[in-house]
Amino acid sequence: MAVSITNKGGNASDSNDTTALVTLYSRHRDKTKLETPVAEMFARIREARRRAGVSQEEFAAQLGVSRGAVAQWEMEEGTSPSIKNLEQVAKISGLCFEWLGTGRGPKKFGEPQIQEEEASYTVKLSKQVQALLDYAIKMDKSDPDKLRSLLNVLGIR
Repeated sequence: MAVSITNKGGNASDSNDTTALVTLYSRHRDKTKLETPVAEMFARIREARRRAGVSQEEFAAQLGVSRGAVAQWEMEEGTSPSIKNLEQVAKISGLCFEWLGTGRGPKKFGEPQIQEEEASYTVKLSKQVQALLDYAIKMDKSDPDKLRSLLNVLGIR
């Protein structure tokens, strides 16, 4: 849009009019400018991980992928996550799936979901305790008398 502004009169009033027109045009131009270009997907993925407050390694563990995969997603010339992984990124980060994938639409849909790692440990059971545990798993739980008798044998009342 081209605007031609001329000041023929040269008096102070005309100068003020010219200034007002330039100001008005500047405001219009600023309103019609496109917003900052949407960040590339690699930057949106990085933002999602940082919003979740985790390292690439922790993010990868939550997603069930390698740290290298997350690093690739966050590189400008890297690969993009699958739809399934992008969906998980959205859930973990609280960012909208559409925004993550395209840069369009609302950015946030909620708070990041912090995923706790499952505790994993092994306990060595004696043969007796293992046999008792196997029996308890196999027993008919619909019969309350059998359950009571097992608890009595164990000294649990």
